[in-house]
Amino acid sequence: MTTAIQTNGLTKDYGSGHGIFDLDLTVNESEIFGYLGPNGAGKTTTIKLLMGLIHATRGSATILGLDADRDAVALKHKIGYVPGELPQFGGWRGSEIVAYIAGLRGDVTDGEVEAVAKRLDLDLGRKYREYSHGNKQKLALLLAFAPQPALLVLDEPTSGLDPLHQQEFYGLVRDARGRGATIFISSHVLSEVSTSAIASGSCATGTSRPSGSWTSSPVSVPTASRSCSRGLHRSSAFARSRDSNRSPSKITV
Repeated sequence: MTTAIQTNGLTKDYGSGHGIFDLDLTVNESEIFGYLGPNGAGKTTTIKLLMGLIHATRGSATILGLDADRDAVALKHKIGYVPGELPQFGGWRGSEIVAYIAGLRGDVTDGEVEAVAKRLDLDLGRKYREYSHGNKQKLALLLAFAPQPALLVLDEPTSGLDPLHQQEFYGLVRDARGRGATIFISSHVLSEVSTSAIASGSCATGTSRPSGSWTSSPVSVPTASRSCSRGLHRSSAFARSRDSNRSPSKITV
């Protein structure tokens, strides 16, 4: 099976034990992978490393056969990305933002923009500053899904969405996978991942120094009553702190 995302010993050390450490992660092509963990566990840091937005202290990440750091510009044409912190476009209208991003990418069709906007009930004629948080999130989803990329990297993608449009988001994810895309979803909400993902991994804490393998094999995600810090399902690896005074973290896949 072809690999979409592969990390080997990926580390971002912010000092004082904060960051992510020695992450080995494999996500196969055409798979929906849920990346779970509480706030501050290092999910966004991992995604920024995958997107080439920050540089690793050590280790490597390969995305669709390209180096995530060295080939970051080329990769951005292959990835649909929803950041955890949305950018600010001020007085630009939604349609102007879409046109700007489409011009940068060169692979966005008017028909697909209209289709996604209709599914999300998004008015592209309004100014960005007039959008509610939910509508700003819808625009971010449109910019990620409309190009129909090979890989979608989504950081807390349903933040601000009402239940109806959360369901529409899950439909977009299913349709993307149906055409062969790989979807990497970061969330601290177990029920969100259990609704959409067919494989998942969890990170218990961002302050320990975990090492171990995260291999994305098909799993049965249990109900939301179980805590991600206690593991989602059968553990394939345990991450142990290099500081003997810290409790071991647990990596489960």
